[in-house]
Amino acid sequence: MSDLLRMGPLTWILVALVLFAVAVPALIFGPNLLRGMQEKRIRAHGLPATAVVTGMDETGRRFGIELVPELVIHFEVRAEGRPPWRGSITRIPGADDVRFFLPGRTFDVRYDPAHPERIAVMP
Repeated sequence: MSDLLRMGPLTWILVALVLFAVAVPALIFGPNLLRGMQEKRIRAHGLPATAVVTGMDETGRRFGIELVPELVIHFEVRAEGRPPWRGSITRIPGADDVRFFLPGRTFDVRYDPAHPERIAVMP
């Protein structure tokens, strides 16, 4: 601990810059990376269902030079032996994605039985 206290101001600035360089990308890209990993797990191990798009909302976050909005796409999910329920996915859409997720469109999905609101649209 005493070695940390003996570091000079230049060392502290360097440490702060390194932490900043690691923290900012983690905050920006981390949530999307985690969502992608979760969807991959649900596609591999989830249970099959169908889902109808009921709408979409902006999260308020924007990305890229064009400031593309992050969207939450809402679904009504149906699976055999269960009453319908609501699920959603969060996306930073490309230009075609907005038209792809129009309300009323039906998709094959998989859902996490432990958290049925978590779904993954099948390719």
